[in-house]
Amino acid sequence: MDMRRMQSVLTSEQQRQIAGAKKRDEQKMELESQMKNIVKKENEEKTNEEFEKTFGQIKSTYDICSKELNEYQTTVVVE
Repeated sequence: MDMRRMQSVLTSEQQRQIAGAKKRDEQKMELESQMKNIVKKENEEKTNEEFEKTFGQIKSTYDICSKELNEYQTTVVVE
């Protein structure tokens, strides 16, 4: 039996229940989509924070090495 024929057999209460179930399914899908987007955004923010922390550590190490190299070069030239 095709859907149109089945729907014509359904009572108005059954049709109302089906419509309600479809609406709840759509709302559930929308909420799941929103949650997925929130989790994705949080993960991106966490990744950015980790990158900035790592970059800061690398820059700090570079600055220290650069300073030591300059001091060494100055010492070698003076001696």
